[in-house]
Amino acid sequence: MYRINELIQKFLSKKSNKNVKKSTFWYYEYYLSKLEDFERPEDLIIQMNKILKTNTENQNSKSLKYRVFKNFLNYLRDYNRIYFENIDDLSKYTPIPTRRGFTDKEINFLLKELESYSNQKLNFYFKFLLLTGLRVGELKNTNLNELIENNFTMQVQAEKNNNPHTILFLDDYENLSYKKYINNIKEEIIKYKDDFNWTAKSLQNQINIFKNYVLKKYPKFKCNISAHILRHTYITQLMILGLTPSQIQQYTGHKNINTVIHYSHTNLDQMRNQYENIFTNNQKRAYFDEFSDAVVNKIQKANIEVENKNNSNNYLFISNCHNQLNILRRAVKSLKKES
Repeated sequence: MYRINELIQKFLSKKSNKNVKKSTFWYYEYYLSKLEDFERPEDLIIQMNKILKTNTENQNSKSLKYRVFKNFLNYLRDYNRIYFENIDDLSKYTPIPTRRGFTDKEINFLLKELESYSNQKLNFYFKFLLLTGLRVGELKNTNLNELIENNFTMQVQAEKNNNPHTILFLDDYENLSYKKYINNIKEEIIKYKDDFNWTAKSLQNQINIFKNYVLKKYPKFKCNISAHILRHTYITQLMILGLTPSQIQQYTGHKNINTVIHYSHTNLDQMRNQYENIFTNNQKRAYFDEFSDAVVNKIQKANIEVENKNNSNNYLFISNCHNQLNILRRAVKSLKKES
């Protein structure tokens, strides 16, 4: 019989000697406390899988618990000579990216639904958030009359103790796949300038009503619909347009550039797909593949470095990669004009 408490204490003692963060150490203690004594090594994995399969936790919580259990199993194997016939029998849970924006297909679908939806004021708010990246809580600091007087730009006082930031509208960019839905946004701002009065709670309630409407009409639509995902979409779009993380900070108010970097890590596939849409034939696409695969791989490697080390050189490196992608976009645009 293996005494689980003894094994856990040895494991925690080893972790404490490695200066593990307090929050991480707490997770080790909490999740491992759910385990019981076991006869065979395989019985421990069965216990863990049973705990992991609970329906009361989301995917990311299960992913964290999985990493704790896997770490513990590796320790038992490497330092306590407990042999697991197949350690990979532990059910794996991969975290769901929390900073994913809407894809082109998703945002076009939602904007199309909003056009026929009964609440046109929500349609306006939805597009306004999509094109400015504002947090819902920052709307109360946004005066549309001032915005109009300043040619649709202004400084907004940020929420969550972040930095004040400048509004940058995306409606002037030609490469937006949803361009046809937002062409008249500035006329709509003028229309609603004296009726821009929803509280953050009211707006979130209206978005929830719309979400339920969409899910009832299209049960297979699995993407979450929220105001904050519009902000994620905005930031991803800025990256696609070639802005560097430090430039994006000016328009989002993030204090920590690492937060912006995480958006690029989460949305690499989406960014790559949008760049592919620039090409019109296989020859150009082949040229793109040869060039962009290397750049995207560099971004991925640099993101891993950023997660492991707080190194400002990595931020600059990622910025340069994004600039290379933007140079490619402009080059192909000129090629299209010539052909």
